[in-house]
Amino acid sequence: MATVTLLTKQEEIDTYRHFVESLPPDSYLAEYLDGSVEQVESAIRADLPCTPINAARETQHALRSDLDSIRQEIRDALSERDELKRANDRAEHILLQTYREVANVGRTAGAFTEAVRTLSDCRQSAEKHLVDLGMDQKRIRKALY
Repeated sequence: MATVTLLTKQEEIDTYRHFVESLPPDSYLAEYLDGSVEQVESAIRADLPCTPINAARETQHALRSDLDSIRQEIRDALSERDELKRANDRAEHILLQTYREVANVGRTAGAFTEAVRTLSDCRQSAEKHLVDLGMDQKRIRKALY
């Protein structure tokens, strides 16, 4: 069975100080714990919880929660972007189809206009021919209109 050694407050303070001082200066822990020795020492001497570390844990928890929310917002935004792209693609397809139909209507209208001109020319030609044959205007109108 392991033996538990209890440290005095001063031994705990010295152990913490030695640990912080032993960290490489460019390490994450050295940066994170920089300036904390005095706060930890005060907390130990006053028998208080170490507020900076508890606050850091709370901050870390809040940041993780924020990060999760931000990740969800990103997923939602990406999903919305994809949905908007699909809607845009559908709209472009419908617009292209509409342009084709308008062009077709234009061609049909052109053909119809040409047919009306041809019919008008035929009517005029028939009327002239009937006049040349000596038919009176009343009978010509009845025949052509």
